[in-house]
Amino acid sequence: MIRLYEQTSVGTSGRRAIELDLLRAIVVFTHSTLEDFIRSIMEFRAPHWGDEFLNRVSLSGLSETGRATKFSLGNLTKFRGQSVDDVLKISIEEYLTKQSFNNTSDLSGAIENSGLTVNQNIRNHYPLLEQMISRRHQIVHNADRNLNSSSISYNSISLGKVRKWKNAVDDFSVEIIIQLRTI
Repeated sequence: MIRLYEQTSVGTSGRRAIELDLLRAIVVFTHSTLEDFIRSIMEFRAPHWGDEFLNRVSLSGLSETGRATKFSLGNLTKFRGQSVDDVLKISIEEYLTKQSFNNTSDLSGAIENSGLTVNQNIRNHYPLLEQMISRRHQIVHNADRNLNSSSISYNSISLGKVRKWKNAVDDFSVEIIIQLRTI
């Protein structure tokens, strides 16, 4: 998408609204990619989750949010013929589809719940990730409007900043993968 932005803005003076919207879309998709990566790591590492974390997960089909709820044996009948491992896998997958990561504390929790360590190499990326996540929130929930202005105006966004955020997500992901390779 960055290449698309570069191709659409070649030879133009000033930036058109569509080009700025493309940068905003890149931010949203970059955050989405980060969330999908973290969910994938959590699913991969689910066999290493402790009981304390698993107790937060609802039995599949019982909760809109994925948060644990009480259930009776009757709720298990839809799983007849399946192993406990299958029911755990289905419930965990459903739980993860409802998880979002709205700040670096959420990221840290997901990493630690996956049995990995939030080391300094990971923390080094947190300032840029926090900026990106905050900006994504502003884009998605407020159309990136400048809420400090008395008139309707939109926040500016630059290719350089978007690149930094994308690179931070890439580098952060590499640090997680490095840990996965050593366990």
